[in-house]
Amino acid sequence: MLNNPSHPSSNPAVLKGGGLFPVLFLCLLFFPEPVQAVQTHGAPEGLYAHQMGHAAFFAAMIYIWFRTRSRNGPGWRLIRLSFVFFALWNINAFLAHAIEASLAANQFVGDSQGLAAFFLPRSGMDIYFYFAKMDHLLCAPAALLLGLGLRRLRRSDPQAAHGS
Repeated sequence: MLNNPSHPSSNPAVLKGGGLFPVLFLCLLFFPEPVQAVQTHGAPEGLYAHQMGHAAFFAAMIYIWFRTRSRNGPGWRLIRLSFVFFALWNINAFLAHAIEASLAANQFVGDSQGLAAFFLPRSGMDIYFYFAKMDHLLCAPAALLLGLGLRRLRRSDPQAAHGS
């Protein structure tokens, strides 16, 4: 089959255009490498600045949610729902950062490539912290809703895009 010129897998042009991306995607999916995507903030000023950023982003989401209440065109419901998810994400992240600052170092044990492998919760607040670190469950849907709403808005007629 590989020597058969009429078969798509023997044609280099087929692999070049459409086959390379799926192969790379599968390699990244099944053979991931740690990216060490950890951002630390110097105590306490870095944490304060970061928390102020969450507070400002939260305030912006609430403000824009109220400003867009009268918008009823296609996509606006999804866009406004994304504001709610982003606001919830900011509240959650703000609380998680505040809790993290109060945790004892010995609650993070083990070593996985320089990072703690396990977290030992000791209270209800610690359990909340554990689940709050899964903040992508709020942020990713918010981004998806925003993108879907903007796409729906773009595909509608130009007057609906301006909220009329």
